[in-house]
Amino acid sequence: MAFDERARRRLADILEAHLGDEGSELLMTQLPPQGWDELATKTGLALLKTDLALLRADLEMTKVELHSEITTGLAGVRTDLYRVAAGQLVATIAAMAGLLALFS
Repeated sequence: MAFDERARRRLADILEAHLGDEGSELLMTQLPPQGWDELATKTGLALLKTDLALLRADLEMTKVELHSEITTGLAGVRTDLYRVAAGQLVATIAAMAGLLALFS
């Protein structure tokens, strides 16, 4: 049976009839605000802790893989940049040499 707000109110009324306001209120405050299935258990928390540890390990592995991919990619970009810069330097020197020969 689901312990909804209507059932909670009915229980409070029965307790109030038998125990009075103070006794009823005392017992009702000992019940969880939701159903018992909403409460965390030590087993549930241990499973959550394990899941979080696995997630942390997975994230760490992903971080290492991503770092490796970025490093490799940047090395490729650096190589391409050096190659282009060297080609530009050779072209600039050749153009300057041609202009020097033309105007000498």
